[in-house]
Amino acid sequence: MMEKNVNEAIFKFIFNNAMKDAVMMGAYTFEKKWLYSRSDVKEKEDIKKVVINILETHVKKIVNGEYSSISQNCYDKEFVGVAKNITDEINKVDQGEFTFGNAQKLINMTIKYCYIRFFEGDLKESRKRFKVCHCPLDKQMLKKVWDEQKVSLKYTQANFLMSWGKEVLSYSHSNPNIPQLPTRYSAFQIAVRKIIKKCKEKGEGPQIPIEYDYCEWND
Repeated sequence: MMEKNVNEAIFKFIFNNAMKDAVMMGAYTFEKKWLYSRSDVKEKEDIKKVVINILETHVKKIVNGEYSSISQNCYDKEFVGVAKNITDEINKVDQGEFTFGNAQKLINMTIKYCYIRFFEGDLKESRKRFKVCHCPLDKQMLKKVWDEQKVSLKYTQANFLMSWGKEVLSYSHSNPNIPQLPTRYSAFQIAVRKIIKKCKEKGEGPQIPIEYDYCEWND
């Protein structure tokens, strides 16, 4: 029981910090404190519990190696579903203001913080389990990727660097009910993977996308 309580407390701590990252500054304009600290409104606390459960289920699949052998495309579809479930839940209160941009930052920062717990163990195995995870998209990482990959990006600088908090899910004409990764977000992740590929060829630097974020924020 004590171990379970400790694990729950650790994950809640990770969640609260990841949520702060997801709604920082102008990325989210509604009242936000309830999202990362206790609220006296039961409806909000119940919604937060659901969101934590969605995230924890996703992270456990990563940690348990369930994504180790799946394709990037399969993981991306899972990721879209998790993001949509989170936005749908939070927007029961906040009227559609919690966007895919906020959700991806929440999911990816939660994964980034969880990766710390496994980094000092079997690094080869940890990288295998986290290899399909995404790099968090934010202003600083957009600028970094633009500087390194602008030749291959089919965007103007202004369009690629626009606010990440406004990013919304995409829907195709052929499958209007099935959400897809936003085009810019997808282009960002592909560009990050190109950078990672070059690092692997050199045998140095970040070896998976989530490590790329660590390296940039430590520069």
